[in-house]
Amino acid sequence: IAFYSKKDGGRVLKSALADQNGLAQLNESQDFYPAFALNTKDKNEQGIAGSGMVTFTGDKEFIMKNLAISEHNGSNTLSWNASFVHPENYSFQLLKSINGSKDIVVGSVNAQSQEMSNYSLTDLNNGADHVTYRIRVMDKQNEVNYLSDKFYPGAVNSLVVYPTVVQSSLNVSIKSGISNADISFQITNVQGQVMQSGKLNNLNSNIPVSNLPAGNYLITCFLNGNSINAKFVKN
Repeated sequence: IAFYSKKDGGRVLKSALADQNGLAQLNESQDFYPAFALNTKDKNEQGIAGSGMVTFTGDKEFIMKNLAISEHNGSNTLSWNASFVHPENYSFQLLKSINGSKDIVVGSVNAQSQEMSNYSLTDLNNGADHVTYRIRVMDKQNEVNYLSDKFYPGAVNSLVVYPTVVQSSLNVSIKSGISNADISFQITNVQGQVMQSGKLNNLNSNIPVSNLPAGNYLITCFLNGNSINAKFVKN
């Protein structure tokens, strides 16, 4: 069983032998989600796509959540929450890429506390186009312990559904500056009753609605503490 980093070109970081029941245990304190994923290799070192199911026991060395980007007067600010078992061992870096160029470090801040704390880093941007950002966690050995997905400034939370008059399935497209958002949804009727709910796998999804009675509906999507909605009609 190999644990590999999705944020580092698929480089295998740790591995452990599986027993006859297909179980493997790896002792490691790094944040295994979402920086790491599960894969398997056969005896010829050929990669086989795994289930992605990792059971973590014990305390994580650090936890990051609620990563978001905001824009104000030409400046772009990345904000997030994090807690650390040993904050003195870690720091954050704000990485910037212009037109797909190599990431450069444009800001840094040390980890502060064992308690969940607020962090932010700001880049003035200077009017550059096609800019993306990432947050990176570094340890004292200058090793990367976490690298976030890309963030796109100027992308606001908005929801588009189509077709607006639907029979069997509803296409949902969300524009967001949060590329790895945790998204849930609710579909309510005109009386405000929740008729359907669930999770969306990504920013562009398809929701089966054939079981809904004919009528007018409101779909509300929830992502990282915000809600956005749109109306549609079921024939």
